[in-house]
Amino acid sequence: LAATCCAAQVAGVAISVMSMDASGRRKTALRSTFFVVPALVTLSLTWSSTGAVWNSVKVAALMLYLVAFGSGLSAVPWVVNSEIYPLSVRSAAMGQATMCKWVLNWLV
Repeated sequence: LAATCCAAQVAGVAISVMSMDASGRRKTALRSTFFVVPALVTLSLTWSSTGAVWNSVKVAALMLYLVAFGSGLSAVPWVVNSEIYPLSVRSAAMGQATMCKWVLNWLV
């Protein structure tokens, strides 16, 4: 299952790499969100259900989430964040943004 999850994430990132410049950052992020939300809703509704069918639904929803998240929401914030700062402060600003991200991830 772990290798399948990694493959799903890589597939999503490959979609993001191929489509971000062609379709734009906003469209890429919105397309990703369009699929992430139903995947997370499905996971939340089926989380406490048991049985082989429900387990298959959970795995399918997880794979959909990984592909959808990888196809936009994982990369777009990093690309946009690196583009909005002036060149003179870009490295310091990216360092601060990365530190803030990891501190907030740790808190969650």
